[in-house]
Amino acid sequence: MVVVKLKQKIRKAAPKTILKWDVNKFKDESTRESYAMKLKMLIEESDGAQENVDKEWKITKECIEQAAEETIGREKIINEKTWFNTECRIKIEEKAKARLK
Repeated sequence: MVVVKLKQKIRKAAPKTILKWDVNKFKDESTRESYAMKLKMLIEESDGAQENVDKEWKITKECIEQAAEETIGREKIINEKTWFNTECRIKIEEKAKARLK
């Protein structure tokens, strides 16, 4: 007879990064107009005579996302840690030197 003890660690799943639309560009009138024209053009190009509501919504959603991607784009992700500055770095180095003594 064989007895086995097994420990298993469950790792946390990394959170998905959600890319946000750069809605600050909508403050500009020309950007709003170009978005509206692009969206109208894309919706007109897609055949809106679908019998299934889910398919119609999927097409509409794709049109909205494509128009937004082409006109306003996504926000840039900035991973700045403003709390970690040179003062923190100096203290960490001092702590490391003290530990080595």
